[in-house]
Order: sequence, then C-alpha cells, then structure tokens
Amino acid sequence: MVSKPKSATRAPGTEAASAPDDGGPYPARSDRNYIYHNFTNSLCPTCLRVVQAKVIIQSNKVYLIKTCPEHGQVRSLLSSDAAYYLSQSQYSKPGTLPRHFQKRVEQGCPLDCGLCTDHEQHTCLALIEVTEACNLRCPTCFADSDVGRYAPLDEVERMFDTIVANEGYADVVQISGGEPTIHPQILEILALAKTKRIKAVMINTNGVRIAKDEDFVRELAKFKGNFEVYLQFDGFRESTHQIIRGLDLRDVKERAIANLTKYEIPINLTATIQRGVNEDEIGEIVKFGVAQKMVRGVTFQPITNVGRHENFDPLDRTTVPDVIHAISSQTAGMFREADFVPLPCHSECISMTYAYVKGKKVKPLPRYIDVKSYLDVIGNQINFKVEDVKDVVGSALTRLWSASMPLSTVNALRDFSCCLPVAPQALSQQDHGSVLYENMFRIVIIAFMDAWNFDVRSAKKCCVHHVLPDGMIIPFCAYNTLHRPRYMSKTRDKALARLQPTRRGATDAAGEPVSTPASTPEPAIPAGLSVRPDGSVV
Repeated sequence: MVSKPKSATRAPGTEAASAPDDGGPYPARSDRNYIYHNFTNSLCPTCLRVVQAKVIIQSNKVYLIKTCPEHGQVRSLLSSDAAYYLSQSQYSKPGTLPRHFQKRVEQGCPLDCGLCTDHEQHTCLALIEVTEACNLRCPTCFADSDVGRYAPLDEVERMFDTIVANEGYADVVQISGGEPTIHPQILEILALAKTKRIKAVMINTNGVRIAKDEDFVRELAKFKGNFEVYLQFDGFRESTHQIIRGLDLRDVKERAIANLTKYEIPINLTATIQRGVNEDEIGEIVKFGVAQKMVRGVTFQPITNVGRHENFDPLDRTTVPDVIHAISSQTAGMFREADFVPLPCHSECISMTYAYVKGKKVKPLPRYIDVKSYLDVIGNQINFKVEDVKDVVGSALTRLWSASMPLSTVNALRDFSCCLPVAPQALSQQDHGSVLYENMFRIVIIAFMDAWNFDVRSAKKCCVHHVLPDGMIIPFCAYNTLHRPRYMSKTRDKALARLQPTRRGATDAAGEPVSTPASTPEPAIPAGLSVRPDGSVV
C-alpha cells in the first residue's frame, strides 16, 4: 500500500489557492510582521548557553529573538526607539587597543574573557571591587552584595597595577563593592590609587557613611583633584527608595550631599531607573543636579536583570532612548533629545551630553557644535587631559560667557569645540576650582546588558571593565551575567565544598560547610569547571 504524501506546511497568513496550471489565481503570499535587521549571538536566560539570535524591528521597537534547544524561544526588548537604535552606528569609530590581552580566543565571546584578543575596545572605566560586604541590602543590586570578604591591600594594589600595565595609564578607576566606604582600609586604598598612573579616581557609594561620619568626609577631601564621589541617588519619593533600596534613604542622601559640598568634594549622582518606579523623576534629578554646587554630573543606569532584583519584565524595560525622552520632556527645554550623542567607543550602550552651566543658564554643547565632525577629538575615551588644551579652553569660555561675543562667532566655536569631551574628573589638581571645572555638567546614560538582551556585538565593544585579582580584565556585562559567581567567595566556597573534603565540624555563620581554613588563600575553581549563579559546578 502506497502511503499518501504529506502536504507542505504553509507559511503563516497564506491562503489555499488553485494551482496556476488549472487556470486559477496565483497563491496568495504574506509578509512577516517585522523587519529582519541583523544576526548575533546571545544567551539563554535560563541556562546561560550561547545561542544564535536575530535582531528585528517591529512597531518602531527593536527586539532580540533567540531559541535555546532546551528551553525554547524567548523574545526581549533591545530598544524602545528603532530610529535611535539605527542611528547609533553613525557614531562608531575604530576601537582603541589595550597594550596587552590576557587570553586567546578558544570558545568565542563571551566565554573567553578576558580581555581576549578578539575584544574590540580598551578600558575606558575600570571597576575594582574592594569588598563584597555592604551596609544595605537593596532589593536591586547587580553585585548581590550583603556579606563577604574585604580585599587585602596587596590584592587591591595588584589590581591597580594590572589595569595600569594593560593601558599604560588608566583613564578612570572606580573603587566599588559591595560598599567600599566600609572597607577598614579604604583611605589607604585611595592613597595608594593616587600613587599610580591613574587619571581619575571615583568611589562608588550609597552615601550612608558619608552622611553619618563627617570626619571620614574630611579625610576624603584630602584626595581632591582627579577624585569624585559616585553617589547613588534614585529620586525624591519615599516609595522610590523603598522599592529600589528597601528603606527610605532621602535624609541620608541629603546629608551626604551636604557633607561633600561642605568639603568641596565633586559628586556624580547615579540613578538606577526602574520601569514604573522612578522614570517620572528623571527630569527632577537632572534639575536638582544642575542646581547643586558640587554636582558635576548625573549618570542614569536602567535596571538590568543580574544579581538581586524584583519584578523584571524583559519586554517592558527602560532603555537608553526612554531616558533621553524623559530628560527632554521633563526639563522644559533645558536638555533636548538632540543634545545626546552616543559615545563613539560604545555607541550601543552609552549616550551622553555635556553642558556649561552658569547660574540658571544651561548650554548643551551639541547645540553649538557639529559633534560628528569632532569624533576624532572625542576619541575612544571618556576623558582626556585638560592640560593639552586649557589655554584654548580658557579663551573660548571667556568669550562664550561674554555678552559681547555671540555664540555664532566662528572663532569662539572653534576654540570651544575642544572642550566637548572633557569630563571634570580628568582635571588636574591645579585646575580644581577653575571656571572650566565648576561650570561643566555632564549627563551619561549607560544601559548594561543581562542574559535577556545580551548581544555579543555590543559585548565585544564594552569599555567598562572589571579588573580582578587573578589578572583578568572582564567586560562589565559579561562579568555580571556569566563570570561573577566564580569570583565571589560565597558562591565559590559552596562550589568547592562539593568538590573537596571539608574540615570536620567546620561551618560558616549560616551553617554551610567550610571547605578550607579561613587563613589559607582562597583557591580558584578547578580548570575546566565553571560555577552557575546558584553555586553549582558545571
């Protein structure tokens, strides 16, 4: 008996029609309901396997669609504004090489971090975590900080030396954690950083100690010049603080800013933006920052689905253009959408603008300068040394703020253009307090990736890197999505406990078995193994 052949599967939306040879109409065809834009590799958000993905445009938004052979297809939002997403590429520039790479390409991005020889960008901003411990337990924390070890001073110095050797000098080093201000040697760490070839140092803090300990702030003031406090500042409503930080920190932020202002320590306000929580406060944060004497800028970081978080929807997340639109609509023309320019070294994830502020006047530079014409000046870095151009800068600023010299004057604009990429933390000690420094204000928007929106094309261009005790330098998003667990003592110790005999009766405070004496060096995960976020070894 001959089996009946199976009929072909029709594409969605097509209708049955007569075959051409019987005189009937041609079969109807239909288009997909999206535009295929590109192809990339991503991660399965369930098992973190590297999977193929396609980038599509649908309803003026950009999505990533990927399929894991085990967990099926998922879709996540890449950008809420397709036009902005497509415009980013016109700002891209060739990547700047570090002096050294740490690893060869073996498995491919993002598994060979790092930096591997296939990474496209050097380190613009180096993160050095000096502790896993924190004096808060925020519901939202990419590092999942609570308790943990404090890095000894020699380990911190080794990380400083790693980034300096890799770059020749470091543009910006951010001391982070955990909460770095509770490290018992944090002042020694800052003093050590000032002895290295590091242009600018930031300390990333929730502000609790700064608000409560004026003596500590007085000590911080000794590091002024190439030094800023990167202060967590999410908004003004009690509900915002309760949802993002777990308690009302409004008074803490107010006192921290007051103490830093008293000792004239430059501040960068840093806001975590969560969908449906504080997007409507973005404009007020900008206006507040502009009005503060010592606030040199604001950084907005849309929430990312790594570490500790709650109520995350990968199809309804805040993206870079959402923040730009909010700034424009909520600042009554102080800043406009056209004022923001993607950072050339990592245009997919970072957008920024600079403005000069004098009194109530705010003048964003892109309104007076064709930024694309000056991409070579901006270069592949967040900062450059003002000493190279300060004479021209001073002259340009003098004329810019003079009522007798209109902004349209060609010579004034030509001189003024060299100021565009200057960030305040790049200034030298002798420039501190100058008109250039005091009147500059920047807004930076950084959208970090997680397993849902991970795009290997963007990961290869990442210029924000974690510097680690073992000499590795790993891009921020790859580190926090894939590699962090094997460096964290709480997950590493759980993994090792499954691999090694434990000391009889030894447990930690939570009753977990301890695999090695506390006095011995912490061992690395055995070669060929990795650790999942839950501490399991694979």
